[in-house]
Amino acid sequence: MTDYRTPLPDPTALFADCKTPRTRLSYTGRWSYFIDWCSSHDVAAAPATSTTVIRYLWARTDIDPTTGVPRRARSTVRGDYAAIIYAHRRMDRTSPDPTTGAPTIPIWADHRIQDALNEIDRQYPTDAEPEPSVRPLRADHLKHMIVTARTNAATWEERAMERRDTALILLPAMSGLTGRESVQLQIAEVHRARQQWWIRVDRMRSQTKQAPIAICHHTDVHLCAPCAWVRWLEVLDTHATRQRHGVIRLLARGHEQRWHVCKRRPAIHGLTVDSPCFPGGTTGRFRERHLTEYTATRAVRRRLAAAYPDIDQTGYGVRSLRAGYLADAIDAGHDIRQTAKNLGIASLNVDALHRFDHPHDTEDDHVHTR
Repeated sequence: MTDYRTPLPDPTALFADCKTPRTRLSYTGRWSYFIDWCSSHDVAAAPATSTTVIRYLWARTDIDPTTGVPRRARSTVRGDYAAIIYAHRRMDRTSPDPTTGAPTIPIWADHRIQDALNEIDRQYPTDAEPEPSVRPLRADHLKHMIVTARTNAATWEERAMERRDTALILLPAMSGLTGRESVQLQIAEVHRARQQWWIRVDRMRSQTKQAPIAICHHTDVHLCAPCAWVRWLEVLDTHATRQRHGVIRLLARGHEQRWHVCKRRPAIHGLTVDSPCFPGGTTGRFRERHLTEYTATRAVRRRLAAAYPDIDQTGYGVRSLRAGYLADAIDAGHDIRQTAKNLGIASLNVDALHRFDHPHDTEDDHVHTR
């Protein structure tokens, strides 16, 4: 067995043998979130004890104290468990007995965890759960969110978070990426060629030959995703070369963005091609791991609440960005079948995109692109 005191392996190598890129990305994000949770609760992530895994699964279930119904989907909790088990099998680690120090039963063979999962399953309603509705965030919403964020940013930390959140919001909103793909992006995958900014998606999707996705250029600097990316890339590279004090000096004084800064890609001095575009950690000390989709949703909702204090946030999240992109494409008269095909979407419910702000019926409410 591997010594439990050895450092944790790189998640990229740990999940390299997953069957599909989608599974690899999912497990990497779930495992990173588990590590962060264990760190915040001062317990070991690998090897994790059965008690730790059970506590984590219950925490992820997030039981509503009023209704007694889990807030998080059953499939999410099961996926978290699968990622933890996969990682422990790959590392071949078991937790030592706290009294004798002898190896204990592996967590994947411990009936107590299975019993806990069965108990969690019983918390869910027996009736079929309705598919959660996603409310699209349109361009006018996004502009108000971004203008509010920039206006309210008074310190260097707030300005750094504004740049991160703006890039995190506009990249999927202006390209149609999913939230999971956005947080898993690497530096080399956002690039400029032929007077256009592109995102490579072949690493993150099973269709390994899929062409790069174009990032829409917007004439309004507040809605220009390439500009938002260049501004955030400047923070990342400054942190990589001059650490925290460099970021403080860069953002010590606020500078209103008056013109586009995306006509060329800035030189990169301290970042590697596989560095995460959106690393976890604080603005002063970034980690090597990616943000999670859950963190991205929290960022979207935080910016939405600041711009629209009285809004009901139900249905809004990181998935609202892609939904808004598609809804705007429909309103602009674009061929929705071709748009969906370019994004790698096999089936698209058009009616769901317009349910909240387009009461009229659509001619073809479900579009198949293949």
